Amino acid sequence: MPEIRIQRWSTVDFPLDLDAYRARFGSRFRRVGPYTQGVLLGAAKVLDPGCPADLGVFLGSGLANLAALVPVISSIHHPTRPRCSPIAFASSVANVAAFHLAQAFELHGHNVTLSQEEVSFEAALLEAVLALREGVCTWALVGGVDVPYPDAAAQR
Repeated sequence: MPEIRIQRWSTVDFPLDLDAYRARFGSRFRRVGPYTQGVLLGAAKVLDPGCPADLGVFLGSGLANLAALVPVISSIHHPTRPRCSPIAFASSVANVAAFHLAQAFELHGHNVTLSQEEVSFEAALLEAVLALREGVCTWALVGGVDVPYPDAAAQR
């Protein structure tokens, strides 16, 4: 059975320190929103640029990218509103942050985002432990991310 060690990264404060973000990632990910930026900054705290390429990424999110999802859903259900762009749609899916994380660190291992309401991080941690035990990956990065929707009035 593989040895399992846990290292915790701290929370990423909002508003994001965009100067630190730009210094680390340049303009490569300039069109990503706070959901993905938070994941990239959090991962940058614990991952070295030369981390194993087969590192598995296990992300938990109860709300996913709600700030990007609400406008997309609204445009679908309200025919008088303008349709969303393909970029807006792609940015609204829950796994977008894990995808950009894999791109940023050139990771080619298992990559999954789990949404189990209040226990999403725990579900991601359990999935990572099972993947390590089954040999799906030799290293795992487990994280949780949620960005509160900034405008409650827009949800009505």
